[in-house]
Amino acid sequence: MPAKGTGGKHLLPKKKKAKKVLKDEKGTFEWELTGPRHRRKKKYLTNFSDAQPKAKKDMTSNKAYPLPFGETFRQAKARGDKTFRWKNKQYHTKTKDELEAKYEKGEHYPTTSDTSKAKPKKKSIVGKLNEKIRSFRKKTTGYATQSEYEDAKAKRRIEKRITKMKERKNQGKNYSAKNLAELQEKIKGM
Repeated sequence: MPAKGTGGKHLLPKKKKAKKVLKDEKGTFEWELTGPRHRRKKKYLTNFSDAQPKAKKDMTSNKAYPLPFGETFRQAKARGDKTFRWKNKQYHTKTKDELEAKYEKGEHYPTTSDTSKAKPKKKSIVGKLNEKIRSFRKKTTGYATQSEYEDAKAKRRIEKRITKMKERKNQGKNYSAKNLAELQEKIKGM
């Protein structure tokens, strides 16, 4: 470090530390030293109290602020609307009694004409992936699903047992006629 009087950092003015801005439920503040004993006190920079919005509401028209839900519902019902918006959400104008009456009559189920108008659902990524896997499986094994493959395998086993039993019968060897009949019934059901 250079000697005093020759120039250097010690001759430059000291930099003040930046005050730390903090937040709490009332707003942003910083600590301020007060009194002879250097007690700390919060000095608020902003205020989030309700006084400001209330004063603003009094100055403006009521159109900017939504009516209570019940009042909005009654107005929409009186106009004859089927639906209305309240605080950016869609609601219907049917009362609880109307909904229960409709349920009692059985009108809550969609009719066939309504379902025919429904658009086909877009497939998700997983749905598309499953479809590709099924088509690949169908090309390689000849079956679209694992259960189809297992059913066909069980059927082949039974057919093979039946042919072996018939061979034993034709050769004049022992075989179970009861088992043969049961297997033949089972294969008809597959």
